[in-house]
Amino acid sequence: MVNKIEKAFHPGLYLREYLEYENIFNKEFDEKLGVTEELISKIIAEKENVTEEIAGKLSKHMGTSKQLWLNLQKGYDEFYN
Repeated sequence: MVNKIEKAFHPGLYLREYLEYENIFNKEFDEKLGVTEELISKIIAEKENVTEEIAGKLSKHMGTSKQLWLNLQKGYDEFYN
């Protein structure tokens, strides 16, 4: 039996929840990642995709795999495009 995906979530949702849980502000987080605050804000607002480069930075900082972030983005893109 094949399970049908009912909904996909943008990786920005997970990033936003992580930052809220850890009580980290975008400006503080972007400095650690070495990216602009604007980019992090756009990802959190689901207006920017997680690229391979960003996935690598997120994985390194958050202790996840790069593939996790890329799979989240791919699932979102496939579901909504």
